[in-house]
This record gives sequence, structure tokens and C-alpha cells, in this order.
Amino acid sequence: MQISEKLTYWSSESAWLARLEASDLGIAPDPTLCFPLEIQLPGTPDGFDAAHLPFVEIALPQLHSLLEAATRYLAAFVREPQEDFCLEGLSFGSAPGELELLLTYTHDIYGLWRVRFHHVPHQGFQIFYFSREQT
Repeated sequence: MQISEKLTYWSSESAWLARLEASDLGIAPDPTLCFPLEIQLPGTPDGFDAAHLPFVEIALPQLHSLLEAATRYLAAFVREPQEDFCLEGLSFGSAPGELELLLTYTHDIYGLWRVRFHHVPHQGFQIFYFSREQT
């Protein structure tokens, strides 16, 4: 599946968004992945930043391992059960190789958790930041 075929520009977000179902990814539905997953790429109304596409292609097959790494990282700072986090989306940052996982927590209905990764050559995605925002 080519992610570029699913992307549409959302002026309210000033970004390109794709909403993916489990079938788009060729995987079975999973309670830790909140479908549809939202994929966000930076860009202008004229087009998305294609420099992010290789990192999208690297990240999508690793959703479960990225989610596991993110919840383990959060567990070092907050005492929430790891299995209660659900992946809502991926936001690719202003620099190619920068990725944020967007998570919700079952018992935190107004919170959005962000875990930021940066792709390091020959090492993969490495976590370096998290935040929680009130939605």
C-alpha cells in the first residue's frame, strides 16, 4: 500500500493526513492499535514533504514494537499500566526521521500522550521525549 495515495491536505492541521485501517496495513485488528490510525506528514497545500516517506515505510511495519518501546519508556515516568495505552496515530515532524507516536490511555479520556522518536542510521528509531496534553 502506498501511503501517498491515502494522503489528503487538511488546512485546519496545516498538514497531510491519511487514515489507515488494519486492512490497509495487512494486519488483523488489535485493541492496542486504535483504528483508523492517523498518519500526519508536514507539507503545504501544494504537496507533502516526500523526505518523510522512507521513514513512514520503516515505521509502519514496526507499529507494535514502537508502541511497546513507547509504553516501556512512559512506565519509567508514570505509573499507568502499559496495556491500557492505545496507538492513535503517527506524526512525522519537521525534520525527516522525526516521529511522534500519539497515544491515548483508557483512564485518561482527555489526555493525548506523545512519545517522540528520532531515526538513527543502523540503530532504528530511538526515543528522546514524551509529553501529555489536555484535549
